[in-house]
Amino acid sequence: MRCNFDIYPENQHHFFFRIPSEKRDKNNSKIIFMEKDQNKKNTFKKEFVLCRACKHKITTHQEIISVNGSHQHTFANPNGVIFDIGCYKTAPGCINTGPFTDEFSWFKGYMWRVSICASCLAHLGWLFLSAKNDLFSGLIIDRLIDSN
Repeated sequence: MRCNFDIYPENQHHFFFRIPSEKRDKNNSKIIFMEKDQNKKNTFKKEFVLCRACKHKITTHQEIISVNGSHQHTFANPNGVIFDIGCYKTAPGCINTGPFTDEFSWFKGYMWRVSICASCLAHLGWLFLSAKNDLFSGLIIDRLIDSN
């Protein structure tokens, strides 16, 4: 008895499984290559983090990271202004401006530069860079909203 198999590429691995008889090639018994079904909807809902001022997409909840043991931090700048920030792996909706500096850095071993909304130019936080080229964004929580 011959079996028909389907090769299904995913993440550079091949998985083999039996093709149901109703989906076999009726004319000849050969191995069929099938593309991943593009009609299936991704059931994972991507929630965006938006600029509160203009609703521009800044990042997603999937980009949330923990830095020094926490996602959220509270800091004061040298002028005494207090900021609650959340840490994100990336924030592609921001433009990072100005030179990096290590003055008054809230994260030891990191330099920072200002991050602004790419749409309305509101100050949203800072991009942090370590000597090992590790990057993350510290975004001001009360200047952001969720997309839902």
